[in-house]
Amino acid sequence: MKKILLASICLLTLTACSTTSQNKQENTPKQSQSQSQSKTKEEKAQTKTFSKKIDEHYTNSVKLFYTKDKILSFQLVSSQAIPEESQKMSVEELKKSYSEDLKKSSMIENQEKLKGLKIHLKISEDKKNAIAIFDFDLSKIDQEQLIQSASDSESSQTFFRKLQDKPEVVFDYLKGQGLKEE
Repeated sequence: MKKILLASICLLTLTACSTTSQNKQENTPKQSQSQSQSKTKEEKAQTKTFSKKIDEHYTNSVKLFYTKDKILSFQLVSSQAIPEESQKMSVEELKKSYSEDLKKSSMIENQEKLKGLKIHLKISEDKKNAIAIFDFDLSKIDQEQLIQSASDSESSQTFFRKLQDKPEVVFDYLKGQGLKEE
């Protein structure tokens, strides 16, 4: 079970460009005064989610929060089915078990370096799925450090570089990687 979670996290890291996000939501960030001195203009953030089912047990997704001109933040979400025999454990025991495996991920090692990265682990109420969520706030992360954090995966590096492009370019890239828009 732990090997499966570790493999899932590694797969998430390697296929970061092929994951998507799940829900749509609105936020209202303000533009800085240096960009618009005469009048501050609010621009609504939008979301798009792209996902890819790896097999019957694993699904990876990418949820992008964006404005017309840029990607503000994104989430990498890896969902893994919990084996039936493990579903007998309590939620706390499952979290502890999966958290230990998650700590072995290279993304966890990079969490201290990437100040805008937050990692969460959720166990579904029915205890059928373990969900690892990697939240990336691009306003707090140094772009070069983000790219270097994926040094073991060329596809992840390419995805992280694409985040500097216009949202439409990122969407097209994800679709080209086999992800489907939700």
